[in-house]
Amino acid sequence: DYGRLEAEDYPRGWYEVNDYLNSQEGDFDVLFLPWQGYINFSWLDISIANPANLFFDRPIIRGEAINVIGVKTQSTNPIHPYIDFLLDKKTDVDDFGSWLSPLNVKYVIVANQDYGEPLDFLDHQGDLTKVLETDTLTLFRNENIVTKFSYTGVAFKIDGLGDPNLRHEVGLSPAD
Repeated sequence: DYGRLEAEDYPRGWYEVNDYLNSQEGDFDVLFLPWQGYINFSWLDISIANPANLFFDRPIIRGEAINVIGVKTQSTNPIHPYIDFLLDKKTDVDDFGSWLSPLNVKYVIVANQDYGEPLDFLDHQGDLTKVLETDTLTLFRNENIVTKFSYTGVAFKIDGLGDPNLRHEVGLSPAD
């Protein structure tokens, strides 16, 4: 029937992942992939706004941008350019978790289906451990220390950050 919405319960795997996350100690955030604002989950007949932040009890970092006919909208969330940058460089790193640590991301949830965004690179990260796999979701733990605030006595230079195009790509203005 067109014009009618029906309630649909979440798959059992979503509850399993939520229970696991709730059993973990600490104050941490969770990254949800794929990095899309609207998703057509295999257990639904329609594309919906990514519901991860509404379902899971832990704070979720999720994609908010919408792809419409090949044009991607911009999110106003300041974390988004950083995650976009990391995902663009995903094949160049084997320590993805360390790049998530400054965002307080201790876990990464991946929806188990093909969304046109290959996420198998997560299986090859030296600092991410697969801790739970259900029929609908896979959960990775970041083995690095995560915190909302961090202090370091070590400074390092990121090559190319002076390039205005790269600064724009990671969400910095040329004057930052």
